[in-house]
Amino acid sequence: MSELAGMMAAVERPASGWFEPANDTAAAVSGGINITPLRLTSSRGLHYRTQSAGWVQAYAADGAGNHYETILQLAGGRIVELRRVTREAVDDYAPAGGFCGGNPAVMLAIAYEIKGGQRQLHLAAYADKEGQPRLCGLYFYRNADLYAEELPLPSAMQPHRLRPAGEG
Repeated sequence: MSELAGMMAAVERPASGWFEPANDTAAAVSGGINITPLRLTSSRGLHYRTQSAGWVQAYAADGAGNHYETILQLAGGRIVELRRVTREAVDDYAPAGGFCGGNPAVMLAIAYEIKGGQRQLHLAAYADKEGQPRLCGLYFYRNADLYAEELPLPSAMQPHRLRPAGEG
């Protein structure tokens, strides 16, 4: 089996649906989230439109040298979905001003895995700092309602390196 085929077999297809906060930061900042391939909304007034920026291996590093498997607390062999934030809207009642506080989020790194029979969602938010996406928040969620089964990614979703905005 090729390395890419092995990686793809270890990936869970991105889930859509409702996820409850699994850490204090997620509970305080976003509350529960509803995620689809193009949107993420929260019970605490956060609204994001997103666009796929591809997939990377969890051991890859972001633009600041942080390895996704470390920051997202992932088991080995995972794949991380990268999403550009194309629009962020934060309601006045949102307690923290968004995933990156008062700074607009420009990128989300999202990974899924199954722990204890529950689908887990790991999310790292990035804000723009001097033209580079920089880590600004880590959030963890869970969803026991989705069946805990790993599904392969469609073959069109290929991993790539995270590039700063503006690079081709």
